[in-house]
Amino acid sequence: MKTNFVVAGTHKGGLATLHRCIAQHPQVCVNDENAASFFDNDALFERGTPSYDSYHTRFKHHVDHVAIGEVAANYLYWQESIPRICRYNPKIKVIVLLRNPIDRAYAHWQSNVTQGVETKSFVEAINAEHHRLKTLGKRGQHLGYSYLAKGLYSHQIRQLYQYFDPHQLLFVKSEDFKENTSVMLYRIMQFLEVAYIEVEETAQNIGSYHQRLDAKVRNELIEIYRRDIYLVEELLGWNCSNWLQPGRINTSVTDLYPVQG
Repeated sequence: MKTNFVVAGTHKGGLATLHRCIAQHPQVCVNDENAASFFDNDALFERGTPSYDSYHTRFKHHVDHVAIGEVAANYLYWQESIPRICRYNPKIKVIVLLRNPIDRAYAHWQSNVTQGVETKSFVEAINAEHHRLKTLGKRGQHLGYSYLAKGLYSHQIRQLYQYFDPHQLLFVKSEDFKENTSVMLYRIMQFLEVAYIEVEETAQNIGSYHQRLDAKVRNELIEIYRRDIYLVEELLGWNCSNWLQPGRINTSVTDLYPVQG
């Protein structure tokens, strides 16, 4: 019996590196990393449940594959995605990488700047976010300009628990995945019910910042996220004190790990 899985996020949380790692496994069939995602595409679901034939053609699986699944950046955030995934397969396994939401937001903004889709400064962009989500978004959501919203994880975690049993869910800290990749890959491969093998662990799509996040801005964002981070700790049994440390701004630019995801 094959394991069906989805890596549901988070955006800018290290997904490209995870994708490259599990794609090397001979027992894992995973989508092409450049393919458009499926369950956050509202147009496909406008008339109800779509045919999944086009979705299945994304996976070039063969008899040796034990786990078949997709890595997608925005399923955790896009609220309609999770119920759609559950309707597709209520027994599916879901992996989620969660990154320090402040670093995630800054990496998200930097990526948008690099791609030419953001002209505002980071502070201007987060100050404009509420208005943008309301006027440019759909049901208060917007994949591009949701710098702060994507990092409010507690609601997103609760939604996962609403649709899936805990044994179907695996949450991984992006920082742990970066610092202890082999250990985290062992856990992920166990979760996918495939044999553990060593793979090349080179980080993918590492970006660079033109400047570090200002200490004052970081401290303000810590206060914005503090209550939600406490809720994440309660929901997952994690210690997220490292997400609340202002001193993290003194790390080198390369240590900030602005990976594509």
